[in-house]
Amino acid sequence: MFDRILVPHDGSPEADAGVRWALRLPANVVRLLRVEPDLGPAIGELSGLSPDESLADDRAEARAELEAAAKPLLEADRRVETVVSVGNDPAAAILADAATAPADLIAMATHGRSAVGRMLFGSVADRVAHHASTPILLVRSGNRSEAVARSVVPLDGSSLAEAALPA
Repeated sequence: MFDRILVPHDGSPEADAGVRWALRLPANVVRLLRVEPDLGPAIGELSGLSPDESLADDRAEARAELEAAAKPLLEADRRVETVVSVGNDPAAAILADAATAPADLIAMATHGRSAVGRMLFGSVADRVAHHASTPILLVRSGNRSEAVARSVVPLDGSSLAEAALPA
């Protein structure tokens, strides 16, 4: 049903929930995206590497983590793309990637923080959900059972809203 599913992955075990759901959905391509912070010259100075060397090391480590996250998809004979992007605004990078390499769905894990937690730490998933023009599947991560899937589809009586029902 979907040609391309974008799965943002921050390297945390919680982000694997998005990968597990992408496994359940029919798609031609699953694109795993990791957004690495641009720490600039400061990190190079601390590590003794040049900024370019430090950035290359960070990207290589991020790519290795994405490839590890992709293993279940590859074992299921799914076509996978892994992309490492650099930027200090993960939500903006996810939205840009979804527009540049058009995705039919963004499947991403949310850490499930409370309103206070979102206020203190921000919520990438919340920002993506509010600004994306692509349908979003937010998966709450954690120790909850993923055996039961519940979907909430807000409808306002319009044909545009009802277009979401088949997906």
